[in-house]
Amino acid sequence: MAEQLTPEEAAQRALHLLETGDTENGLALALALAEQCPTDMSVLYVAGQACWQTGRRDEAVHFQRRLIACDPGNAVLHRNLVELLLRMEDREGVAAAVDGAMAAGAEDPTMINAGGLAHYHLGRSDAALTAFRRVVELYPDHAQAHQNISVVLMDRGDGEAAVAAYAKSLTAWRPDDTAEPAAEVAGAYDDRAATYNETELHQYFGRTMAAFVTDHVDLGPDSRLLDVACGTGAVARYLPRFGGRLVGVDLSPAMLTSARGEGLYAELRAGDMVTAMNAMEETFDVIICCCALYHLNDLMPFFTEAARLMAPGGQLFISVDPSSDDFDIAVTSPDEYAHSRPYLRQLAAASGLAEREIRIMNHRMMPGFWAAFQKPA
Repeated sequence: MAEQLTPEEAAQRALHLLETGDTENGLALALALAEQCPTDMSVLYVAGQACWQTGRRDEAVHFQRRLIACDPGNAVLHRNLVELLLRMEDREGVAAAVDGAMAAGAEDPTMINAGGLAHYHLGRSDAALTAFRRVVELYPDHAQAHQNISVVLMDRGDGEAAVAAYAKSLTAWRPDDTAEPAAEVAGAYDDRAATYNETELHQYFGRTMAAFVTDHVDLGPDSRLLDVACGTGAVARYLPRFGGRLVGVDLSPAMLTSARGEGLYAELRAGDMVTAMNAMEETFDVIICCCALYHLNDLMPFFTEAARLMAPGGQLFISVDPSSDDFDIAVTSPDEYAHSRPYLRQLAAASGLAEREIRIMNHRMMPGFWAAFQKPA
């Protein structure tokens, strides 16, 4: 007598065939079951698995949609569909799937955030903003959604609103919090050194800082410039060839090796920002520190050393992740920090520097403060 199996048992057999490497028979059994039992959820699940494992991705998505049709309010099923579409890099599909999930009342914050990002990358900022705001309505402490809102607002040219949105993702820094050890930071940058110059974000902030500096100062053959946390030379590469003295400091040996290959620096020194500056006696007309101070919580030691090394009339150019005025120092993520404008102004005044400008521009994709300060002549 032939063995009689329930649809669920047959589906498990198909799954077992797939797991043991018999994909051809596993797929055939799963597809036959799906035709015989078109609304059995265990069968549809295994059919989707079989199609995905055998590279039939569009069919896998089809079966996942059939699962959703069986239980439209099930957030897990919608999330699984979105995950498949993300792996297929189908942004249009992700956006539509998330919109469908929200319409069905299946509102998972990670999934909605993914839909917002899909809309954003498709150029639909209104739909992206709607999705991100829905996430924070449901989960007011969802940091990534607040940061994503800030990105959209920056794109729209509303820097102050972007900073306010970004600030909602922050938590207060406590003085007993300790920053990541320098050796671990150096190791992380060593790992990135080979491809650092190829990254659009790094090219962006190099160009941006170079333009910010040249907005405020004319570099000439007598100029002396200190590039703190110089990395591979991301900023120096975009500065005009001024013929003066350019000195770089960085924590990462691999980054310094790459910077040395640029042939732009008269001297390169290894060490963390404050320690390396403390060991120097030479004075500079311009000191820059681009997209690095987020590694430090208390910036007073940095400002003290920068002021000491600045020649009379010298200028300091920095960029930081932005905190609202509610916090001098805030935590953006483990071992990364944001700083407020009142805090920067307080440090500058305590160091004898005058503010020239604090401008809101994109920093690490999100908004940031780009600040210029000057030492009295």
